[in-house]
Amino acid sequence: MQHQQPDPNYSLGANYIKLNGDTLSPETGIIVHGCNCQGVMGAGIAAQVRSRYPAAYEIYVKKHRISGLKLGEITYAEVAPNKIIVNANTQFSCGVDRRYVDYEAVATCFEAVKILARSMEGPGHEKLDIVFPMIGAGLAGGNWKIIETIILETIGNEFRKILYVFP
Repeated sequence: MQHQQPDPNYSLGANYIKLNGDTLSPETGIIVHGCNCQGVMGAGIAAQVRSRYPAAYEIYVKKHRISGLKLGEITYAEVAPNKIIVNANTQFSCGVDRRYVDYEAVATCFEAVKILARSMEGPGHEKLDIVFPMIGAGLAGGNWKIIETIILETIGNEFRKILYVFP
């Protein structure tokens, strides 16, 4: 499926909040960040996840070691009650010389995130926000308007979505 430039009149919809701050700061929520498929979290928010949430990094490395990482897959770890870090494989490799983010992988990852969010509802779990940075629009070279549209269309209005932008 080819992703076109979004319509500038496209409504961002309900349940979408943009905040300045640290994506990893919420005490609860499903926090999604983009990863490569090389088993390396060496830069950007992925490096922060590696440092601050070793359990999320360890599950990512274990999956890479056992069966490899594939575009569109997620791994995740509950690092505190009702706080889940999702490693979304949105790019195969990394660099800064071209676009590395794969738009189809972003959509597939967020489909998996929506399924995860639904599975977390129920006794003992509140409905969790889906929290993310500008995945794929920094080091991975993607167009944020395209990525944002993919995320919002994939998640829909079932869950509150919170975009954190580093000031």
